[in-house]
Amino acid sequence: MAAAEDARSGAYELDVLRGLAERARHRGVPHLVTVLGRRGTGKSGLLRDFGRSVGVRPGEQRVLGGRVSPAGAGTPLAAPRQILAAYCGIGPDTDGATARAVLARTVRRLFPPGPTSELLLSRLGRLLVADPADALPTAAFPTGEPHHARVLGAWAQFLREAAQHELLVLCVDDLHRADDPVLDAFEEIAEVPTPGALFVVAAAGPELLVRRPHWGGGKRHVTTVTLDPPERVTREQLLEPGRSQRPRTGRVPHPVVTRR
Repeated sequence: MAAAEDARSGAYELDVLRGLAERARHRGVPHLVTVLGRRGTGKSGLLRDFGRSVGVRPGEQRVLGGRVSPAGAGTPLAAPRQILAAYCGIGPDTDGATARAVLARTVRRLFPPGPTSELLLSRLGRLLVADPADALPTAAFPTGEPHHARVLGAWAQFLREAAQHELLVLCVDDLHRADDPVLDAFEEIAEVPTPGALFVVAAAGPELLVRRPHWGGGKRHVTTVTLDPPERVTREQLLEPGRSQRPRTGRVPHPVVTRR
């Protein structure tokens, strides 16, 4: 049953993700991995297994998770908000005043005092506490650029700075649900030539490629891992090794256990 256990847990794909994360850590470069697959192929399970496996080395790397909300539910910036809150150590029940205070300490620890840190603090505060789906005062965005892009730009700048101190591993589920500004932020974060070990692994359905046919194409620090629908095998096929496995086509099937 050992082979069946490996198939169920996605051991081979898990090794690929671990190896790419190690490469990002040792070379000090960002990297984006997209795990593509239809529903039922084990994307979310693989993401969880990977997060657990690399999260056992505190002090060397920090694992931060986020999930994109379904359309019409939650906020379009839910995943970036969850990642920022996890880095700062802010829980879902933390009140707004406490969350802002913790965020301020974190930002000022990473960035020297000055206009840059204050601007980041203002924009990240809106991401962390306020509902980003609401309209924000125009004074906060004088150029008229959509506020999502401004907030996400501050979020990316924060993460790139934090990644210069330790490997950051971002595990993002259901990326295919994300709005375009969020997709842009995750896709571009691995292309900015800033030193820092930032590893992003995102699980997504094939809808992502319908919206973005060239997702990750031609970029240096981008990898795609595709999970195919596993074949179904019967319990008898697994437990009776002496039983003939040869189908009428004359081909010997390769048994794979369905991931759950």
